[in-house]
Amino acid sequence: MLRRFARPWIIAHRGILLEMPENTLIGFEGAISQGADFVELDVRQTADGQIVVIHDDTLDRTTDGTGPVETRLLAELQELDAGSWMGPAFAGQRIPTLREVLDLTAGRVGLVIEMKASAATSPGIEAAVVALIREAGRMDDVLIISGICEAIQAVKRLEPRLPTLCFRHASLDDITRSPAPHSDVLFAWPGDITLEMVQEAHSHGCYVLSSTLAESTLDVQQLRRAALMDVDGVFTNEPGRLYALWRGGAPSQ
Repeated sequence: MLRRFARPWIIAHRGILLEMPENTLIGFEGAISQGADFVELDVRQTADGQIVVIHDDTLDRTTDGTGPVETRLLAELQELDAGSWMGPAFAGQRIPTLREVLDLTAGRVGLVIEMKASAATSPGIEAAVVALIREAGRMDDVLIISGICEAIQAVKRLEPRLPTLCFRHASLDDITRSPAPHSDVLFAWPGDITLEMVQEAHSHGCYVLSSTLAESTLDVQQLRRAALMDVDGVFTNEPGRLYALWRGGAPSQ
């Protein structure tokens, strides 16, 4: 079970992607240094069954490689530069493995792992991810999310103790059904959250998450309102700014 705080968790979206290359070890270190409680990352599977951390299904946008991720061996991917696209200061950053990120963050921050594929296209990906989490002893500070319901269902079958969020089934009606079909996490935008919504979700043992990602700048009033209603966590591209807003615990009116 994830530990709740006096204020919402700061969930750093792909590290600090506005300042450092997304989904890289340096980006995750940066997020930790800025006060993140969780780092969010994306996982895919290589041709040889290894789990790597990258958002897109192709290499073109964030590396000096080209083509689909899942057709390449891990050794091939580890030769690519995953930082230079953002600037010469980041040259030499590599595509990390999930195992490396689990090691880097152990005892420091939790992880929100987004499954970007399911067994339909990447056979065994859910089992591999669950096995790595178990091996790392991270059952208490990892949340699995996905827009692919089949991936979330597979994770739940393999390891019911892991909290999961399927973005396609994350409404209050979905998660309070018995049993909740795909999610035990409610997701809502800050302006849509009500105290009754949060209390109902919590009464069913569910977590409540929100996000700042729809706006280019933080809506301070909405975020303070969400915190006062006991939201559990917020995804953000700006963990440092959110930490400054919530420093010292729950914010005041």
